[in-house]
Amino acid sequence: MKDKKMITVFEPIDFKVPRPAELIDELDIEALGKSEGKRDLPPTNAKTPDSNELNFKHTFHSKVTQASLRVQESYAKLSSAITSLNVEAEVAEVERLPSIFEEKAKNKRSTLRAEVKRAEEEVSVLEDEMDLFKRENKIKRGAHYPESVIMTIATFVVLLVVESAMNGYFFAQGNDFGLLGGVLQAGLVSVVNLAAGGLLGFFCFRQLNHVAKWRKYTFGALAIILIFLIFIFNLLVGHYRTALANDPDNAARVGWDTFTADILALGEFDSWMLFIIGCVIAILVSIKAYGAEDSYPGYGRLDRKLRAARGEVEDLAEEWSEIIQETFEEVSGRLHELQLSCKDKASQLDAYHNSLQQQMSILEHYTTSLDSAYQTCVMKYREINSQYRSTEAPGYFSQQPEVELAHRFVPPSISDKRAEIKAQLEDISKMTPRLTESLHAIFQRQIQGVTTK
Repeated sequence: MKDKKMITVFEPIDFKVPRPAELIDELDIEALGKSEGKRDLPPTNAKTPDSNELNFKHTFHSKVTQASLRVQESYAKLSSAITSLNVEAEVAEVERLPSIFEEKAKNKRSTLRAEVKRAEEEVSVLEDEMDLFKRENKIKRGAHYPESVIMTIATFVVLLVVESAMNGYFFAQGNDFGLLGGVLQAGLVSVVNLAAGGLLGFFCFRQLNHVAKWRKYTFGALAIILIFLIFIFNLLVGHYRTALANDPDNAARVGWDTFTADILALGEFDSWMLFIIGCVIAILVSIKAYGAEDSYPGYGRLDRKLRAARGEVEDLAEEWSEIIQETFEEVSGRLHELQLSCKDKASQLDAYHNSLQQQMSILEHYTTSLDSAYQTCVMKYREINSQYRSTEAPGYFSQQPEVELAHRFVPPSISDKRAEIKAQLEDISKMTPRLTESLHAIFQRQIQGVTTK
């Protein structure tokens, strides 16, 4: 009972609890009883109920029939739901989970395998190239790199800034823009020194390690020339600095004249400092540039390509591990979902059967309530009729109405599959450890990777 209505778990039936007082009003019993009583009807010698009582009986029979039809309709829906409910599909899918896992892994593996094969072929080609390179160049060691490329770049930047700042002071004298103009001029000088030192260290000095003698001689000579040019350039800058201090308006011409007249006659201490700083910076840069790559020309570049290719193979293998892990979790999750689905269906089946019993109970209770209400309504009609009569009431007025309201719905038999589904649930529970072990075994085989080697 809820809110004065009888309901079921499955599609609630809104059978309102019969209230005699409401039915008395609905059937207008007081008016009918008073009217017939004043007319002394039914006659005193009447043996059977009058037309009013027959109408009451018909009305209550209609209510029983309507309720019976509604329950019959609901019962049919429940029966259909019970008949169609099964777990065969879930059981079949549970049994196929290992093959489903292998099939999914196979499809995803074939997609990734082409990329792995290409990457492995590239590694093989580079390994052959590396072996040939090491044999031809008589290398028996691994490639060496600076600990940090960023630190190397940072060192170049710091040297550029430091030299520009230091030289800016020397160039500031005689410059129309003062210190700022001196720093700009010094920056140009620093860029030249850095570029020359970089060429000297990265290209010339590293070529001296080459197995080919012509390379050693060629780049050795080039290194000497480049060192000489660095020396000459910084002397020229020193002469320009001296001229800038003495004759700013004609500094370039005067500096060139003094340079050609006597290359070492810088004259001032600041100019000598400018020369020394430039040469030192160029040497430091050449040393740093020499160590920015493996000391043997071409070896570092080839080694990086080989490492990158091997790294790609490792990345693909790691990607495969992630894919197969996700697939394993997906299939394992599906096993759990199927188990829950079977349990839910078993619970649902129990609820359906309980609902069948409940609906029949509701119908029985409603019919009984209608029967009681009918008795009350008829006796009320007779009571009022008797009050307004001038003659004696018929003898049957003192007797209870003989009619019995009862529904005629006989629920059809329904196959009870609860035991069958329970047995299937137990089978799934027994299969679960074996299935889990099988899935783990497949996972271990697949996780080994997709490499062809």
